[in-house]
Amino acid sequence: MLTDDFIKGAFIRKAVDEDLQTIRERQLMIVRDGEYRHGAGGYQASLRKGPLMNQRTERLISALSGNAYQVSGSGAQLEFRSTVPIYIRFLDMKHLGNWRIYNRQIWGILYNNAYQEIRFGFTDEVREFLRKSLDPHHYNVKFRV
Repeated sequence: MLTDDFIKGAFIRKAVDEDLQTIRERQLMIVRDGEYRHGAGGYQASLRKGPLMNQRTERLISALSGNAYQVSGSGAQLEFRSTVPIYIRFLDMKHLGNWRIYNRQIWGILYNNAYQEIRFGFTDEVREFLRKSLDPHHYNVKFRV
């Protein structure tokens, strides 16, 4: 029997997982290409003027390309942890280039997408769909967590 807590955890994990992948992809685009995506869905793009990052770029690219995050906990009590170089937070400061790589990406995507989806998207219809897709007796519904 699938509990409501397990179903809610699967929904939260799926919502946050998609957005954490998006954050990493956009951060890599900023570092590699100087391309910043903004707006709902990231459909608007602008290129950064001036030089790309300095000698730390390769280390930052390898950190962003590596293991994105770890998930611990169960049910609806999940914890997501990510490891990035500490200096990435300072790249947003104007006197260091205003790269918009940390705060705008993390809070813009997680708050505007994942938080809204978790808060308003977990309806009774979604709960029932997840219950059927996670139940081993319903093989005709495909759902990947």
